[in-house]
Amino acid sequence: SPSLAVLWKEEMINIPCDVTGRFNIHAYLKKMYYTYCRDGDMFTIFADGGIQAIEGDQVGTPYGKKKAEHFDVISGVAISKESKKVIGYYIGKPNKWGYIANESVQRYTADVVHHIFNSDRFSCTRGEPALISAVDMIDKLFGYIDAELVAAKI
Repeated sequence: SPSLAVLWKEEMINIPCDVTGRFNIHAYLKKMYYTYCRDGDMFTIFADGGIQAIEGDQVGTPYGKKKAEHFDVISGVAISKESKKVIGYYIGKPNKWGYIANESVQRYTADVVHHIFNSDRFSCTRGEPALISAVDMIDKLFGYIDAELVAAKI
C-alpha cells in the first residue's frame, strides 16, 4: 500500500529509530549485523524512546551475585529452572576486568530484549564470532609478519 510505504519512510528512514538519535533502521540493522558477526551476539532493547543497541560485553552475570531460587544466570542470561526458557538479561557496564559492575547492572525481561546469537549448540546462551575458526590463523600470520620484520632489520 502506498500509504504504508510513506509511513515507513517517514518513521524509519527519514528519522533515527534508536535512542541515541543517530541511526535510521537501515544503519541500525547494518551495525547490528556487523556486531553479530564480529562478536557472536548482539542485543536490542525495545524502549519507549526507540531501540537501544547493546553489545555483548555489556551483558554478563554480575560479580558476586547471589544464586536465585527459581532461575540460573549464565553469561548474563537468566534461564528458568522449571521451564528452561530464557526469562531475562543482566545488562550493565563492564569493569576493567570484564565483569559487569554491580552498581551499573539492570535486569530486563526477555520480552523487551531481542538477542541474536551464533550458537554452535542448542544449550548455548551466548554466541561465538563467525570468524572464530580464522582467528588462530590470523594470529599466526601476524606473528609470522612480525618475525619477518624483525629478521629484516637484523
